[in-house]
Amino acid sequence: MAMVERFDLLFSLGKFDQCNLLIEKTTTMGDNLKNQWIVSCNMISSQFMSTYVKDNISDVKTKPNQQYIKEQQTIISQIRSAPLNMAQLQLELSALYNLCFIRIQTENVGCLYDHQFLQIIKETLIRVIGQQDWRHCGLHQDTTELLFLALQQAHDDRILSPLVSLCCLWIVVNCRQTKTDSVMQLVDKCVTLHGLKNLELPPLTLLPLSLILTGQHYIDTPSVTDIVYMTAGIVYFRKEDSKAKEYLNQIESPEFKGYTAYLKACQDYYSENYVEVLTTLAIDHTDMTSRLKALHCHLFGLALSKLEKHQCAIQKFREALEHDFSFLLPLYHISLEYRSLGMTLAELESLNLLSTALQNGDTKPTDYSQDMFTQITHETNGEVTLCQVLYTLACRCSQLNMYEDASQRYLDLLVYLNDTSAIQISGNSLVRVPRIQSIYFEAIKCLHDAKNYNDCVAVCDQVLSCLPSGSQNSSFSFLNQSEIDQMSCDTSLTGIFDINDIEPDQLEGASSQEGSKRKRQHSAESKRKDTECDSDAMVLLYKADCFVLLDKIETALQCLDKYVGKIPFSDDLGKGTRPQQQIKRRRLDSSGEESSQLKDTLPVNDLQKLASSVYCHLGVAVATRGQNKDALHFLRISLRLNQGYLDALYNHAVVLWKDNKRQASVDWCQGRDIETVSDSFHLSGLLRQKQNKLR
Repeated sequence: MAMVERFDLLFSLGKFDQCNLLIEKTTTMGDNLKNQWIVSCNMISSQFMSTYVKDNISDVKTKPNQQYIKEQQTIISQIRSAPLNMAQLQLELSALYNLCFIRIQTENVGCLYDHQFLQIIKETLIRVIGQQDWRHCGLHQDTTELLFLALQQAHDDRILSPLVSLCCLWIVVNCRQTKTDSVMQLVDKCVTLHGLKNLELPPLTLLPLSLILTGQHYIDTPSVTDIVYMTAGIVYFRKEDSKAKEYLNQIESPEFKGYTAYLKACQDYYSENYVEVLTTLAIDHTDMTSRLKALHCHLFGLALSKLEKHQCAIQKFREALEHDFSFLLPLYHISLEYRSLGMTLAELESLNLLSTALQNGDTKPTDYSQDMFTQITHETNGEVTLCQVLYTLACRCSQLNMYEDASQRYLDLLVYLNDTSAIQISGNSLVRVPRIQSIYFEAIKCLHDAKNYNDCVAVCDQVLSCLPSGSQNSSFSFLNQSEIDQMSCDTSLTGIFDINDIEPDQLEGASSQEGSKRKRQHSAESKRKDTECDSDAMVLLYKADCFVLLDKIETALQCLDKYVGKIPFSDDLGKGTRPQQQIKRRRLDSSGEESSQLKDTLPVNDLQKLASSVYCHLGVAVATRGQNKDALHFLRISLRLNQGYLDALYNHAVVLWKDNKRQASVDWCQGRDIETVSDSFHLSGLLRQKQNKLR
């Protein structure tokens, strides 16, 4: 027993290599079977912990872990072959607990729902209950039910310690699988057991359940009682606050105090009791890791932010970064505090620093399935990803009209999204990132607004290569070239668009046919599909507009040629009513802007506005080449798309005037219900004021 005690001491100190040496030196062939089982199980435990601590997260495919599992199962089979007694049952439960622990830490927790493995667990539980002939009864019963019955039948303290540990482990597995309700009764049974404080520990060393609960292995192993209360507090966390606090308050282990305080403060934070959060976290606890100290400061700062004490919150967030700079979420919240204070430059500087830290940092993403504490508190301490930060930074720059900076951030984000080796989109649940397709569309618009036309065209081409013609499925992937090659369609242009081939009246007829089709689609699903069908049209329009602004008129016409059949004219929305019957008289003030009396009664969607703008730009571009007839044609198409587009109205009048068709200009304005009398519209004066320049 002296060797076992020395082993337990070295194991609790985390000196697993010395544990292995101790066993190798003291093991003899003359030991009885019981001692051989104990030594073999302890050797497996120390070797596993040594590997686990070095690698942190072990690989399921590595040979050592599979070997540990196989050897542990062999030992359990050998123990079962011996005559049944309490000493043998104590070893069997302890070995089974360690086997479950190793499989949970090295494989997905779903392995415990494997039929063959569940049978191993059930066989042992039936032996505890007293049904030794397991082949004829019991295996059909639920594992949770068998654990509950085993706790009721366990009258010997020698088997209670490993049995309770096994129950806590099973409870944790179900919590990870979000099946908490199924184990509530088992939790309540565990906390009502008497005499847990005085339980006799088994001679076989149990792997530390604290590693699964909090992610830490402690020198002073927490008692079985504290393990049970910690498990119960985690199960009831954010489900029944009063019960969770009751169980957490029962914990005496100083190693757990920092975690229990954080969990209680989290519950107060979710309940909007922010002053209580400050009171709970104000108490200093010893034996806290640097990450736990950072979490305390971060939650303290969140509560101060809710109380609108933004400067104090910033100070607490900075303290959190000082404790653990690998925990970067406080830096994101610092940017939010600066936004609340109206300090835009400081906000953007914080986001840029966060982006740089995430790009340069050699930190692995947190695995929220490894310990329960991290998993259940993910909402408040979940780390932000580079994708979330780049998107937030791009949106903020765009909102502040800093289009150059925004466009660069969008380009960085698109590069990141195409790097499948490092991509991690989801992170903190409070930071929303839209679908990848939406990000691409936002990037296109931002690049266009920033006048970064070449990059805008390149992004448009990338999107179009992933949008099959006529497809209504918007779940497209833009992640790597192989996927693009598989999903791409023939985007070759069908021919150059001749402006003489289509007249506005013909376009109106085509649009009315499209409108009649849309009228028959009344359900929300059909409307959603119509919107998705417009995705490629939006991209084509932006691409065409970029080519127009780059003075590549012929290439722009090729893009518009693919778009012509999808033009949604404003007449489509008028349900057959003549526009002249619905539009009030339009008035332009002396500067050529719309007066307050002008109101469009026909709705114009975003696609129409964009198309109208593109055709207006196209009209201006060909007018500068002296092709006034073509310019008038494009400007009229622009007005058919958006009858209230003032730039197109103005440019149309200018082109007519410059073409020495001044009376035609006046007549055209009157035909568009624009008054040209001297008191409301001084056309010649307006054009002289604008120096006959196109907008």
